[in-house]
Order: sequence, then C-alpha cells, then structure tokens
Amino acid sequence: MGNVGSLRRTVVTTDEQVIQGILQQLETSWNRYDSISFASAFAEDANFIHIFGGQLGDSWTGGLL
Repeated sequence: MGNVGSLRRTVVTTDEQVIQGILQQLETSWNRYDSISFASAFAEDANFIHIFGGQLGDSWTGGLL
C-alpha cells in the first residue's frame, strides 16, 4: 500500500500563520522580559477571562505593566 505518511502534506492557513506569529511574539517578548512588547499583542479594551472562567473587564482598574 506504500508509505501514506510521505504523501501527507501540511497545509497551514493564513489565519494559522497569523496566530503562530502572535505566539512567537509573545514567547520572544516573555523570554526577553519585555513587558511592553508582550502587552502590545493585546487590545487595550480587552476582557480577560481567568483560569476559573470569571472575567476582568471594564470594572477592573488594575494594570498589566
């Protein structure tokens, strides 16, 4: 039946490429201790959902930096 694995092709969509780029920016920024670059990947008016499912939104007055 041949080597089916060698026939498979990896298809990466434009959206996936953009996501990978953002993840790479976050990783690089994190490893360089660069909070400004890390934070630049997020919108200023974002609502953050924490690990327990609650949100930090408009009522949150804390800062990331």
